[in-house]
Amino acid sequence: MINKLPLCLGTAVLAVSLAGTAHAREGAYLGAQVGWADTGIKITDRQYGNTFDGLHGEGVNGTLFAGIGRRGANGFLALEINGGMGNAEAELRGVGTTAYRIQESYGVGFLAGMNSVGDSALFVRAGWQRASFKAEDKGPGYSWNEERDHDGLRAGVGVLLPISHNVDFRAEWNKTFYGKKDYDHGAISIKPTETQFALGVSYRF
Repeated sequence: MINKLPLCLGTAVLAVSLAGTAHAREGAYLGAQVGWADTGIKITDRQYGNTFDGLHGEGVNGTLFAGIGRRGANGFLALEINGGMGNAEAELRGVGTTAYRIQESYGVGFLAGMNSVGDSALFVRAGWQRASFKAEDKGPGYSWNEERDHDGLRAGVGVLLPISHNVDFRAEWNKTFYGKKDYDHGAISIKPTETQFALGVSYRF
């Protein structure tokens, strides 16, 4: 389902009635958003040389963000920082139970937008994100859990729709490609990805 959500961005532009002359995305702003996330996990067993790439977990996340933007005649540029938390968990059941859970994350991104209908704008995102992942493995006679920080590149697309002179609504789809980290004393390595669709509002000062 979440892979189809980018189609909602175009629909949102047509569905929302745009306010007249709000100069959104100019200057500093603060905002919050909530959304749905899908976490994918690629696992490599270094001992036996096996790779499993199909483990997914879905959940809800919330993000606070702040940025500063500059708007021109044809579009805008913005620098944005963010921090958030999520509860998406991917679980693998066999002899025991192995679970991989994303926790808090933070990052920075550049937004480049193109003016669209009325005072709305379409934008693309490129940035860096760091997320904390927790891995747990429990079975007969054994148990371990570890936390690691994974860094990755985030790319996304979205739409900004002005609600008033100072307030914007945003809808965004993005995907983060995190780097590989070792767990369980190097016995396995984990390479996560995270796909998000989020809705939010921002206030411009």
